[in-house]
Amino acid sequence: MKTLRQYKEDLCREDPELAKRVEERVEQLKISEALRAARKAAGMTQEQVAQNMHVNRAYVSQLEGKPQNITIATLVKYAGAIGGDISLQISQTHKPGRRKRKLVHA
Repeated sequence: MKTLRQYKEDLCREDPELAKRVEERVEQLKISEALRAARKAAGMTQEQVAQNMHVNRAYVSQLEGKPQNITIATLVKYAGAIGGDISLQISQTHKPGRRKRKLVHA
């Protein structure tokens, strides 16, 4: 019997677009978890963060739940609201690939 991970890997191998969407969602989840963990470490509620950011609590909840296309400015504002700052770390997890080009005949 396949594990969930094996099943996911098989599906992603079969469908490169699915693999891309899964990878993007995993990265979004990492960001949302980092935001939530930082807020909790600061001992703050979403409502307190929202007040400090001058936004509503639902917006903070969205940032911590499904941050799509979050801007650096928003991350800086969130960090400031919890008394923190932003640092960026880029880790190379795989070799960059060349984009494949398709030849189109007119």
